Amino acid sequence: MRNSPTPNSRSGTCSETASTQQFRLYRLYRLYRLYRPSRRNSVLTGDRTTGYLLPHMSLKWSRPSLRRHTRPSIAVRSAGFSMIELVIVLALVGVLVSVAVFRSGSQLDRTKVQRAATMLVADLQYAQLQAVRLRTPVVLLVDGTTRGYLIRERDTPTVHRERQLGSATDFDLDFLSANPGDVEFFPNGVAREGTLFTLRRRGYERQVRVTRAGQVRIQNGP
Repeated sequence: MRNSPTPNSRSGTCSETASTQQFRLYRLYRLYRLYRPSRRNSVLTGDRTTGYLLPHMSLKWSRPSLRRHTRPSIAVRSAGFSMIELVIVLALVGVLVSVAVFRSGSQLDRTKVQRAATMLVADLQYAQLQAVRLRTPVVLLVDGTTRGYLIRERDTPTVHRERQLGSATDFDLDFLSANPGDVEFFPNGVAREGTLFTLRRRGYERQVRVTRAGQVRIQNGP
């Protein structure tokens, strides 16, 4: 004769079956939440048929995205100059500017002395031409104090030309001299004696020589 189940045993079996069903439903729910279709996930993974996104796929996508956002910020923070680099650059710029100013100043001195020497040569040739044309001796008198000279006839007070090369002019010479003395041209175009003119400004010097034959030329200083 079979033993009929007691009420206690039946209730225990029913409760165990209910808990098992609840556990299975809970697992199905977790699996559904984990692998449920998503339009966003399908776009990211490229799977347009199923749309399921596995856990390792989401990890692979998230790591590069973090690197993309962090690397530019690191590069921007690292771009720049330190204080030592700025000081070195400013020192180099100062040296280059000083060298450029020095060279431009020396070139300006050379240009002014060369222009003054060219002007003196032109005036000497003018005095020689006046002596030949007027058939009378013409002299060029140098004034070292004012750094100027004038051209006049020897026997009359007629002045043909006067020139200043000192600080009040564009030439701004520091020194002007004639050795052994002033220049005198005769009506035949020759000079009484050879003369050497010296023109100087801030250490740069040029010389103008007049020979007894009446030749005038510029030469470098000693």
